[in-house]
Amino acid sequence: MDGFIERQVRRTNRNLLLINLAVLVSVGLVAYSQRGYLCNFFAGPTPLTIRDLNREAPARGDKGNFYKIDVTKSVDTGFQEVEQRVDRDSKAAGSEKVTAEYIAVPFQGRALLVRVHPTRRQGTFEGELIALGPEVRHNFLEPLIAQDPRYKGVFFPVLLDAIDYRAGGFFGISIGFVLLILAGWNLRKWLVRQGDSAKHPLIASISLYGDPAALVPRIDTEVAASPQTFKSVRLLPEWLLAPRFFRCDVFRLQEIVWVYPKVIRHYTYFIPTGKTHALVIHDSRGQSLEVLRGAKERLVKDLMSAIAQTVPGAVYGYSAELKRAWSKDRPGFLAAVNEQTQAALRSSSAR
Repeated sequence: MDGFIERQVRRTNRNLLLINLAVLVSVGLVAYSQRGYLCNFFAGPTPLTIRDLNREAPARGDKGNFYKIDVTKSVDTGFQEVEQRVDRDSKAAGSEKVTAEYIAVPFQGRALLVRVHPTRRQGTFEGELIALGPEVRHNFLEPLIAQDPRYKGVFFPVLLDAIDYRAGGFFGISIGFVLLILAGWNLRKWLVRQGDSAKHPLIASISLYGDPAALVPRIDTEVAASPQTFKSVRLLPEWLLAPRFFRCDVFRLQEIVWVYPKVIRHYTYFIPTGKTHALVIHDSRGQSLEVLRGAKERLVKDLMSAIAQTVPGAVYGYSAELKRAWSKDRPGFLAAVNEQTQAALRSSSAR
């Protein structure tokens, strides 16, 4: 029988499969688009030669565009990249920070510009070759040649960008590796659940209350009998069901002991921009469930009132004292709820 619970099991399994396949495909596409860079990253740099400098500069990230050069002597060009902070309100210039400098390295009778970290002048530099951009030409090379024409033709038409070539790779590869492990782990969970539905979290949750073979048909019957719905939450005569993207939470109503609304305040740049609401539910097993997150206050109150009609002995509302009792004296809290429940039952029987 294709009941509600079976549909939820299929839906959540399908979502788990599709999302993690999408993660694998995305990681693969990103890796393919960066295949040249990845080859360079793992193969390492090759020594720079005059032939590399005299040909047209390859594109950034091209396979093979990763070089190294040992520098024992260099000339500080005075050309820098400076990051300047600007006050957002007054637009006034603030502090400045040098982020990169350019040095000239003698190389077989000519000079190679190398973009380096500030103050670094010697040692082994690794990076990719790039064409001299408009900024370097207009702000450094052309004024230099205008001042002394002898510099014309001295510099190679490319420069070596020796700043953090591998830094982004370490971060990106680490993220990709974590995503692959996560996707693989989730796909393993999908295979286990496909092979044995009892391993599915929804069936495992139902098994806390008894034999799923007996309880699942009862839940399906209650769902088919037009339950009360509060957005995605279904309130049945005996159960509360809260489907989510990857799961479906299930609570037995008679085990609910504490229910209270929660206010989520939203801020943008520390400025209040509004608030939304949710309903928090605790049961006698110590399980907690937050439903209707982001809903209107009226809907949250309606669900709480509907639960109260079925479970009048539970505690409704929030206070620091209730929180303290729930955290520090759980048995006492449950005993008080049980007493309230028995009182509500006696009152109902007397009518």
